[in-house]
Amino acid sequence: MSDKHINDRFTKKHKNSKSKSIIACFAGLLVVAVMVTALLLLTYDKGKQLIPNRRGNYSITAMVSVSEDCGYEVESENPVRLASGDDAIFKIRICDGFKMTEDQPDNIIYNSDDGTLTIKNVRYPTEITFGVRPLETYTFELKNDEKNCLIETSVTDGKITEDSLIKVTVKKITGKSFMGFSVGGKVADGGTMVSYSPEYEFRAKENVVLYANYATEGAQLIIYDANGGTVTGSKSTSMAVENLDNNYICPNTLQDKDYLKRDGYILYGYNTEADGSGKYYGLGWNIPIPESGVLKLYAMWAKETDASQFRYKKNTDTNTVTITKYLGNEETVTVPQYIEGLPVTEIGANAFLMKKFKTLILGKHIGTISANAVSKCSSFTTLYMPDMITNMTDISFSYCGSFSTLYINAVTDPRYTAGRNGTYQIKFERLITAPSPKLVIVAGSSSAYGIDSARLEKNLSGKYNVVNYGTNQGTPAAFYIEVASHFMGEGDILLDAPEPHKYQWGYNEINTTTWQIFEAAYDAFSYVDIRNYTKIFTSFAAFNRTRQSMTPRKYTDYTSETVNQYGDYIKYKPNRNADTIYPSPDKAKPNLDFSTSFFTDANVKCMNRSYSLVKEAGAKVYISFAPTNKHAIVENSTKRTTQLTYMNTVKEKYNGTVISDVADYIMKGNYFYNSNLHLSTAGSQIRTDKLASDILAQFSKEGIK
Repeated sequence: MSDKHINDRFTKKHKNSKSKSIIACFAGLLVVAVMVTALLLLTYDKGKQLIPNRRGNYSITAMVSVSEDCGYEVESENPVRLASGDDAIFKIRICDGFKMTEDQPDNIIYNSDDGTLTIKNVRYPTEITFGVRPLETYTFELKNDEKNCLIETSVTDGKITEDSLIKVTVKKITGKSFMGFSVGGKVADGGTMVSYSPEYEFRAKENVVLYANYATEGAQLIIYDANGGTVTGSKSTSMAVENLDNNYICPNTLQDKDYLKRDGYILYGYNTEADGSGKYYGLGWNIPIPESGVLKLYAMWAKETDASQFRYKKNTDTNTVTITKYLGNEETVTVPQYIEGLPVTEIGANAFLMKKFKTLILGKHIGTISANAVSKCSSFTTLYMPDMITNMTDISFSYCGSFSTLYINAVTDPRYTAGRNGTYQIKFERLITAPSPKLVIVAGSSSAYGIDSARLEKNLSGKYNVVNYGTNQGTPAAFYIEVASHFMGEGDILLDAPEPHKYQWGYNEINTTTWQIFEAAYDAFSYVDIRNYTKIFTSFAAFNRTRQSMTPRKYTDYTSETVNQYGDYIKYKPNRNADTIYPSPDKAKPNLDFSTSFFTDANVKCMNRSYSLVKEAGAKVYISFAPTNKHAIVENSTKRTTQLTYMNTVKEKYNGTVISDVADYIMKGNYFYNSNLHLSTAGSQIRTDKLASDILAQFSKEGIK
């Protein structure tokens, strides 16, 4: 927020006020009006005819005079002569302690920069009125806890003169982080932030009480502006949330728990600009905080479509409403949260059939979207959906070929943040905040357990910031890569190290495990074209049904599967005593297969589309292979001919550069920790060194030093 915008808050108190001295000035100027009237009638050379001007009218010379009065002096020629319809221009000096009144007529313009007073289009009859008034005296108070900070001000006695420049400077901070200055109270109490800078200047427009705001050292502060709404339970238009968590660098935005309200509107997200022209963030999304530690977000409100535009059914057994038919033609449809005082909880079959809308916004009470609820809507592209829906399938949205964009807004608390799948949030934070050049490693858990990112960075001479993006082999790698493409650019590298599994080679079905991983990062779905994936809505409903009975968590809950800032699982993982299959030969059979059956046309097409997005962003795509326990590989895949066929098929079909040999990542059973793909701490170091060697060898081939 600029200081100009901030200073505009201290506004226009005097627009309708006139002091006694103003009246005296006006009295003098009314004499001018009389003079102008008389002169316009009488001033011309006696005995001569009036001469027509170019418009065929007769020109009359007028004399305009400004009588000097209290608060100003005329420094230019006075009076002045001019033709009727011309502008009268004077040089005026406003005396110290005075200013022009704010309610001047439209035809009088005063330029304070050069002291020019212009009276536009002087004609007969005319009336000229302008005036000055004394400057007001205001009070200034700084609310500051001196235990936190020493602040110097240019004000010595608590009094300030109107329009004077006030300067406030933070000098010394002890044990806290300075968050900025606010008016109307501290930001945490609903005050309005006017400056984030430790040096703040403003011009006095009214009495000012300025508050200094602090947070615990290292804390982050998000200020939510209700932007037309209010903070629930108060008259305040903003609220602040301090994040003290040390595990996450991107806090989640507020869910829709009625923190903010606006009658007749649905909260569908936040934006960095009040008019929605900045960066959009949904409810519960991850948000990078600037270096200042403070970010302001504005509530984004969608006006509810009038209930008269719907046919609906009142469900007497549940006191709810089901939408049965949309009747309107709006481009954006916002389904009301309540109709006749009852919550709208269901979209019925064919409720939106062959309609021309583009965007559909659903309120937080929606729990059911019936089969074919939105059907054959060719213009429909974008859905804003709450995370409370427990009944829907992919058929809920049928034959809508343009439907590509999904925004999911959090209403309920997460459930999986304290488990291993909850660690994706940290990986996502690393992806979106790590500076380029960066090396993004994609795979299932073999990379989550099998990469020492700090070691890899060192092996690459510190030239790349490593992101360990390894997650779960049973979720679609193409999805993760498409998300990653939005945060990669020139000089970056995507390194894909797939396990021998269909999901890792392009299978595109979203399952409930995927939703567990993305529960604290719904924003990821906004970065993909959902038309390229299946079972999105079917799996979400199943995921949501399961978690209803689970213990609610906080976004800040941290998993026992400790993950460092790179995305590595860093708890110590000892070597096994036996060089065997995990857990033992009598309890497991080989099941890892280097089979070309993974490389179906559909899988290849899906994966190559994601690879292409990375390349279009300016980054490279390298392909390596996952570490595998040699005792867990099926017999046919232990043959070199099978391994070569596997690798050559990858080179032939996939749009990336293969930099590794699958045989180099077949390792002794001792180096696996709790599965045949999860390396021990020592095993991950061996694998990391080999991967670095492969990357450097590829650099050498490309002439990169």
